[in-house]
Amino acid sequence: MTETQSAPRTRTSRNNTPVGRLFFLEASGGRVHSVNTDGSDRKVIVTGCRVPDGVVV
Repeated sequence: MTETQSAPRTRTSRNNTPVGRLFFLEASGGRVHSVNTDGSDRKVIVTGCRVPDGVVV
C-alpha cells in the first residue's frame, strides 16, 4: 500500500474559515481519493489497497 501525506491545511475561504475536503473510496481500483467540497483539486491519497472498505480521519 502506498500512502501520501499532506501538509497542514492553509487554504481558507473568503470568510477565513477552513476549507473542508471530502474523502471517498474507489474500491474496484484500490484507491482512496480526496477532493474539495466543490469537486475540484482531486487527489489520490492512497493506492494499492485490496478492496478498501473505510476511511479513518
